[in-house]
Amino acid sequence: MRKALKVLLCGVLLVAALFVSAFTSMAPSAHAAQTKSTSAAVTCYGQAVTSDTATWPAMDTSRFPSDPNYDFVTTGYCQDINIKFLVLTHPMEFQVCFDRTGTCNSWKTLSQTNHWYLLATDVLPGTKYHLNVRLAYTTTFKWMWAD
Repeated sequence: MRKALKVLLCGVLLVAALFVSAFTSMAPSAHAAQTKSTSAAVTCYGQAVTSDTATWPAMDTSRFPSDPNYDFVTTGYCQDINIKFLVLTHPMEFQVCFDRTGTCNSWKTLSQTNHWYLLATDVLPGTKYHLNVRLAYTTTFKWMWAD
């Protein structure tokens, strides 16, 4: 009888251990929860990239990036293409061109520092695009970019 009780007790303990193990493995880990909340906390402007200070000569329409085999690709953080100048000595004109459709937005003249400009709205993540730029004067600038 004692042997049968030991076997029954071992069986019950084994089932209980498997039950607890199954539910523990299904629960999200603390690391997964922390990673999820950290990535959710990243905002559109919070992931913006800042350029080095640069000086470009006056130019008629020029493609940026200049290599036609390279394009910008939007992130999933923004639904827009945004730019903010930290340094800007003269106004710059920008036009966003979408590679898939071959269409370009209208030209926008940007002249203020510390102001987020909206170059394109309702842009899907993974959209490839480039900018056309025009400068009437040699211009020194530094910008933040969020897309």
